[in-house]
Amino acid sequence: MHAALLIQDIQYGIFDRISSKRTLNALSRTCKAFTESALDVKWRHVDSITTLIQCMPHDLWSRDRDYDLTDHYIFRLRRPILSSDWVVFQKYSSRVRTLKGPLPEKGSPVSIEESGALAFCSPSAPFPLLPNLKSLKWSIVSNAGILTLFHLISPNLTSLKVSMIPGAQLTPRFQSAISVPLDQIHPSLKQYATDGGQIYPQSLLEGLQLSVCQLQNLDTISWYNISNEAIVSLMQLPKLTRAKFETPEDFPSYIDTLQSQSPSQNHTFSGVRRLEVMYDGSLAPATALLKYFDFHLLENIHLSCHYPTQSTGMLEFLTALASSSSHPILEIIVDHRSRAFIPVSIRDPIGIHELRPLLQFGKLQRLVLEVQWSFVLNDATLLEMAGAWPHISTLYFNKNGHWDSGSQVTASAFLSLRERCPKLNKTSLPIDFSSVDSPDFDHLSINVSRDERRTASSGQFWFGPYRIVHPRAIACYLAAILPKAASISMLSVGWDNRDRQEYVESFKQTQEIYYNMRKVRRERNPDEDGALPMDGAWSS
Repeated sequence: MHAALLIQDIQYGIFDRISSKRTLNALSRTCKAFTESALDVKWRHVDSITTLIQCMPHDLWSRDRDYDLTDHYIFRLRRPILSSDWVVFQKYSSRVRTLKGPLPEKGSPVSIEESGALAFCSPSAPFPLLPNLKSLKWSIVSNAGILTLFHLISPNLTSLKVSMIPGAQLTPRFQSAISVPLDQIHPSLKQYATDGGQIYPQSLLEGLQLSVCQLQNLDTISWYNISNEAIVSLMQLPKLTRAKFETPEDFPSYIDTLQSQSPSQNHTFSGVRRLEVMYDGSLAPATALLKYFDFHLLENIHLSCHYPTQSTGMLEFLTALASSSSHPILEIIVDHRSRAFIPVSIRDPIGIHELRPLLQFGKLQRLVLEVQWSFVLNDATLLEMAGAWPHISTLYFNKNGHWDSGSQVTASAFLSLRERCPKLNKTSLPIDFSSVDSPDFDHLSINVSRDERRTASSGQFWFGPYRIVHPRAIACYLAAILPKAASISMLSVGWDNRDRQEYVESFKQTQEIYYNMRKVRRERNPDEDGALPMDGAWSS
């Protein structure tokens, strides 16, 4: 054996690329030099604590079919756990770095009987059960779930996600126990997430919020049912950089009351760089969050709502965003898609008036607006955006949503957009190609320099839906202004029309011609990465 293979770091580098647990097990058994490294890699990530139970003596546990559920098994203990059993357990448990818990996902095929789970919390059990655990995803299904969580928390834990399973039966004396482990690992925890907040007992929820707000090294939090008081408490965490909240509906009134009590108090989330706000019904809670706190380092904001809501608050929200964030580079994602029926009364279109506050972000790189309302976009609006955002790379307007029937961007405006925003490689626009939709259109009239063709970016472009009469003319036009290989598609949804099938068929023809051109020009000009030769080769 080569001496290099005896170096543990090299062994880890090799074994990390082996996905088969069986292969790692064979390596640990066939070569003593590989045993420790192979076992470390094999046990680094564990999906269920039942995997560790199966390493203990077989007379200790049984795996019985649950006849109430299909393909589900229950682990039961046949006898008390002895000190010799814990020695075997610790041989493997000390290697675990990631654990997903007894029921990490819905439909998990195994679970532990509650009396068996409680045995892992007995005084004879090692504490903590997994001393080197760094990441834990845990589902609370019973009282035993809370106590087991307490014994799994280790000083090395940096990431924790806690979820409540619907129907979990918890007695009051166990509900307060969950706040204890979080306080004990302070300040090591860096990432915390919880879901299922609607079904948490109130005392348990309050205990969680109280303990989380004490974690001074926390940098990421995801909380679906956070209280107004907890939001204000979290602002004091000095290292918080990523936050995901479900803002309470009464947050604006709570903030107004707080401001009246301490008008001079400086409230801040100044370290937060990525913010996701979920809400139902109104934009007012999200707007209040931005107006009250200081997000001057904000780089990415994701606004998410899955229920129909009025569009009237968009201007106020974007104005608050512009005044709250002073970061020169910002990514904005507004996801308001809803499968529910959206009444016509709330489909008020939005245009440049609502989006004008964003024009002051001169270094905006990514803007994704997927809203329930329709957009109104024309040449003047598009060119104003192009002048304000020269560094934009992604510009999506309702790629999967509604467009106002009055929206229309001409082919020449799209060409100007490409010239003013050379980094743009992803966009969705309602382009009307009628000005170039002619067999007499001469694509050679479009001046694209050789340097421009070399530096132009490829990407994904969504157009339409508009009628295309001469697909070849449109394909030649796109090949001229998109000199590098690009993916072109037609918007899947838009305003209602009776000729949609005809639009789809004509655009498919355009796609086929464009991709054929791309293939041929790559063969002719491999050094230009598919740049279109401007020599009239496509005029026939």
